[in-house]
Amino acid sequence: MRNSIVLMFFPKLEENKDFHYPPISLLSVAAPIVQGGYECKIIDERVDNNYLELLSEYLPKASCVFLTAYTGYQVTRAYEAAKYIKLNFPGVKLVWGGPHVTHLPDQSIKSDFVDIIFWGYAETSIKDLITAISNGENLSKVDNLYYKDKNKKVILTTKNTNIAPTDFAEIPYNLVDIFRYINPATKRFMYISTYGCPGICTFCATKTRRKWLPIEINKVKRDINYLMSKYAFKECVFFDATLFTDYKRVLVLSELMKVYDINWIANARSQDIYNISDEILSQIVGAGLKQLTIGLESGSPNVVNIMRKGKDHLYKFEKVAEKLSKYNIKLASGLIFGSPGETIEDLLETITYVKKIKAINHNFFISSTFFRPLPDTILYDVVRRNGIRMPETLEEWAKIGASSHYRYNEWMDSPWMNKTDVEEYRIIYEEFVQGNKNMFV
Repeated sequence: MRNSIVLMFFPKLEENKDFHYPPISLLSVAAPIVQGGYECKIIDERVDNNYLELLSEYLPKASCVFLTAYTGYQVTRAYEAAKYIKLNFPGVKLVWGGPHVTHLPDQSIKSDFVDIIFWGYAETSIKDLITAISNGENLSKVDNLYYKDKNKKVILTTKNTNIAPTDFAEIPYNLVDIFRYINPATKRFMYISTYGCPGICTFCATKTRRKWLPIEINKVKRDINYLMSKYAFKECVFFDATLFTDYKRVLVLSELMKVYDINWIANARSQDIYNISDEILSQIVGAGLKQLTIGLESGSPNVVNIMRKGKDHLYKFEKVAEKLSKYNIKLASGLIFGSPGETIEDLLETITYVKKIKAINHNFFISSTFFRPLPDTILYDVVRRNGIRMPETLEEWAKIGASSHYRYNEWMDSPWMNKTDVEEYRIIYEEFVQGNKNMFV
C-alpha cells in the first residue's frame, strides 16, 4: 500500500465566509507525511465546492482519511464527511484529530464513523501511523492513539506528552492552491510560529496546550521566505495563541517583516506587552506592526477572577492601552459575555471599563462573543456540575454544531445564566452594541 494516497479533509469552520486562510493545521500534519515519501492530498470544504466529487475520485486510492475538527460547526461538517466516506468506502480508515477528539477521545472513539483518534499533536507520530497502516502492522506501537481493533475493542497506546511538533520540515504549501486563499483586498497570509499558550484561562486553557512551544526560528524564516518569494503578500497575521512570550524572538520576526516591507498582525497577552520596554516596543512597531489583538474577555473583576486572567489583568490591560496609544496601531480585543457566574453588575462593570479604555486609546476596538463551553476546560466542568447537560456522543455534538459555535456581536442563549437576569441582561447588552457600533469590529 506504499503507493496509496493519504487523504486529508478540512471541514468548514463557519457557515458563511468569503475568504479563508489556508488549512495550516493539515499542512503542518502533512509535512512529516510528505517527508516520509508518501503521496498526500488535501481537500478543503471551504474552497472545494466539489468536495464530494474529489472524495469519490481519491478515496479508491486512499489508505486512510485524516479529518480535523474544532468543537462547534466543524464537528458537524467533519461528521457528515466521515459518514459519507464510511458508507461509500467502508475499507478506508477514518483518522480523526484536532481539539474536539483530543478533549473527548473516550466519547468520540465510540462513533461508527471514527476508526482512529490522534490525542494531542498529530504531527508527532502521524508518519508512524501511516507506515503502520500501509504495511498492515499493529498500531499499538504508535504513540498517542485511540483505536479499535478487529473485535471493536478500544485500544489506547502510550500517551507521550514530551514530544512537540516544533522541528519538522518546511510546510508543504504546494499541496493546496494558495491563490484560492488570498483576499485581494488585504493580500494577507497567515503563519503560526508557536504551539500552545502558558495561560490558565478557565474557558480555553486545556491540558494539552498549556505549554508554549516555539518552532525553531530558522524553520520559520525558511517558511516565510518561501511564501514571500512565491506569492508577494502585503500583510502577515501571526496566528499564534500568543506571540510575545519571548520578545527577543519577536524582534527577529519583526526584522524579517521589515526586510519584506509588509505590515503584520499578532496576538499577545496584556502582561507580555506590559513587561516590554518602550524602546523594544518602539522597535517592533517600527518594523510594520499594525495591530495587536489582546484578550480582555471582561471588564469585571469578578468575571476576570472566574476566568483566572490574573488579579492584575485589568490594571495591566489599561496600562497597555496607554502604552500603545503612543503609536498608530490598532488594539483589538474580544469580550466574552454570558459566562457562568456573571451578573448584571458584572455586565455593567464591563461596559464602563471598555468605554474607559476607548477614551484612553482611540484605536481600541472590540468584538463580542457569548460563552460556549469547550470540553476539557474548567468552566465546561462548572457548567456540567450546575446541571446543564452536554452532548454525550459525537453524533450529539454534530447535531448541535452550529449552536455550539461562537458568533460575533450578536446575542446567543446561555442556559447556564441566572434565568431571572437573562431578559434584563439581553436588553443592556443589545443597547450597548447598538449604541457603540464605532467600537465594534
